[in-house]
Amino acid sequence: MDSRRIRRRSPLLTGMAMSGLAVMMFLVPPTSATAAPTISSAFEPVSTSLNGYWLAAADGSVYNFGSAANFGSMAGKPLAQPVLDMAATPTNHGYWLVASDGGVFTFGDARFYGSMGGKPLRDSMISITTTLDGQGYWLASHDGGVFAYGDAAFYGSLGGTPLNKPVTDIVATPDGGGYWLVAADGGVFAFGDAKFYGSLAGGRLYADINGMATTPDGRGYWLVDAGGGVFSFGDAQFYGSTGNAPPATPVFHMAATASGSGYRFVTTDGSVFDFGDATFYGSHPSPPPSRAGGLFTSAPPIVSIVGS
Repeated sequence: MDSRRIRRRSPLLTGMAMSGLAVMMFLVPPTSATAAPTISSAFEPVSTSLNGYWLAAADGSVYNFGSAANFGSMAGKPLAQPVLDMAATPTNHGYWLVASDGGVFTFGDARFYGSMGGKPLRDSMISITTTLDGQGYWLASHDGGVFAYGDAAFYGSLGGTPLNKPVTDIVATPDGGGYWLVAADGGVFAFGDAKFYGSLAGGRLYADINGMATTPDGRGYWLVDAGGGVFSFGDAQFYGSTGNAPPATPVFHMAATASGSGYRFVTTDGSVFDFGDATFYGSHPSPPPSRAGGLFTSAPPIVSIVGS
């Protein structure tokens, strides 16, 4: 395992005047819950060439860089809860946004297969990952519940299992036959054909783990903490981090390149950091004031990065 850990804890997110704040800062401990699947970066499966990436903000805004096209967003539209993650279609001609209440929003060639919006949740939704053909997706909640839609199969969850820290990300295996869940304490949980290659559970961490990405063959993965410390397992190689010089705001998600020879992550102020063969196409520091109907008391944070 290669790793770089930060010297101090990164500042918690501030500026969201709503219950969704607890979702992003992980202040609410997970509660026992049993996921009720219908059928079942940051790295999302990519089957066509993309030299760019998207950033998603908590108010549903989407910012595109490089060859990534903008297919629309929720900017300026009313949201009941903040957007917390994004996933691209295999064609890279569309994407999904998911909000903490389980609402799913589709753009471009992304199709709607269902959501938890308007339904009771034991804990907040935190992440989305797609099937290989893009005809389904999984949603994951803070308590480890997994909800499957479209052609996504349900392989298990942590719903009802006591957790030391909340789940912060879900990542599908490259063939879509399984997925990993990662918790803020670095615990990794494998389901379906996902293999366990190690974790940080029980170790000393200086910041919460906020993101995960898999290698192209699914035989390894990276974890990133809020300070930009990167931890590699299996055949995942370490290409660098900001662990010794944490960014001004927390890292929230990461994405691997299509080759698996690099990765990038984004901080909540929109700064993008690239390592290995990851190319820098731009960033979006200091997002403009939100138009999301008063959900935020300051500029909405960037919450996800998707691309190659």
